[in-house]
Amino acid sequence: MASTRRAMLFAGLLALSPVGALAAVAELHSIDELRALTTPVETCIVSGYYSAADGGGGVFTLSSADAHLADDGGTLIVDVLGRRWKRLHSGPLEVSWFGAKGDGKSDDTAAEARAWAALAALCASGRPAQLRYGPGSYLSTAPRLAPDANGWEVIGEGMPTLIMATDNTEQIVFAPTTTRYGFKLDRLTFAWSRDQSFANKNAIGFAFKPTQSIPNGVYDFEFSRLVGINGYRLISIHPDVISAGFNFPTWGAKLDQITSYRKMSGAAIALGNFGNGGAPRILIDNFYAQSESVLEDVIILSQMTSVGGRNWEFNLGRGRQFLIASCREIHLENVRFEHCRLIFNQDSLCSISGRNATGAILGFEIQSLSVETTGQVYGFDCFGSSVRIDDVFVDSVVETSSGSLRVLRPREGGNIELGGKFQIGAAGLRSIGRTKLVEPLDAKGVRRVQAGRT
Repeated sequence: MASTRRAMLFAGLLALSPVGALAAVAELHSIDELRALTTPVETCIVSGYYSAADGGGGVFTLSSADAHLADDGGTLIVDVLGRRWKRLHSGPLEVSWFGAKGDGKSDDTAAEARAWAALAALCASGRPAQLRYGPGSYLSTAPRLAPDANGWEVIGEGMPTLIMATDNTEQIVFAPTTTRYGFKLDRLTFAWSRDQSFANKNAIGFAFKPTQSIPNGVYDFEFSRLVGINGYRLISIHPDVISAGFNFPTWGAKLDQITSYRKMSGAAIALGNFGNGGAPRILIDNFYAQSESVLEDVIILSQMTSVGGRNWEFNLGRGRQFLIASCREIHLENVRFEHCRLIFNQDSLCSISGRNATGAILGFEIQSLSVETTGQVYGFDCFGSSVRIDDVFVDSVVETSSGSLRVLRPREGGNIELGGKFQIGAAGLRSIGRTKLVEPLDAKGVRRVQAGRT
């Protein structure tokens, strides 16, 4: 195995080096050995960061052109003679190159900080900036600081887990000082070493945390295949930004395959502009939540010109699951609630509010809902908005006390157009037991329209 690995390293070196560059080569076991090197060679093959085959090794060449640069702990190493050794590589940076072990036990705080700093340096140089986490669990005691730059990417291989060992602490902090765009996160899981309560409002997976208003905010960013385990929020504008009233819209965002599990104590997604002004648009596809929080909606979107989404599923939720507030146009497809519970009077599973809002929901399903109150609760609450809903299906509603469910509620000038199919129970009824579509069926603000009308 060792001879094969050496052969592969030499092959890579030959491919990356100009003809005649191999004057002398040293084989070393670790980055520490490279720093201690005094031998007059021009190339070093290092088998690992700490020891052989730990993922942190590579090929380094002597670089006089980088004499002004400091040791970054991964791509540029300075030896005891002050010589600069530059890692030969193409493609993304690897956190293992900077000493991250990813074993779920070792403290990777310093190693990850070096990797994120190197990512920021690539951004500053104008080169493609991508950082990759390999399979494993990476334990940190401090937030990872995202570059204040455009176009960076952080990706996971095999869904690595970022573990925060410090309570009430963000996993990744993005604190832009001006308008930023084009950044991306993909295939990462966020967890804390202990379950975070609703009081731990800093326990956010990815926190937008500017220290001032940025009128144009951040835009055209993508988050995909992200999972939240047991924090306060998964993707959110930081509560400090909201309380300060900063004008900071998050827009032009595309979120796909976002998952929030039941130990999350707050929202999975809280985006928009909670200060002044508005945020143009956001698209959220393939969202899944398994959450029992009753203290905060799972999705909170505010002051956006356009909200779109497909395939939203809320499982085991208690109380309202999403709130779309003061957004002008909303288009959702396939919204499903399963095994949820409504436990307070006037509670609802979801709400759209805004005096000038218009929207459409194509496919609205409630399965196995438990009504645990003596009052009236609602499936969809339309507050001052005009919403078209096609294909409503409700089944297996359990009313454990004297409470009752009204599937649709328009109020404060809200209007609901009901199109396509609608049924309560497998028989396609308009009511069953104390559960009704609305009360009365021709309630003010609800009207039946022909299927297919837009």
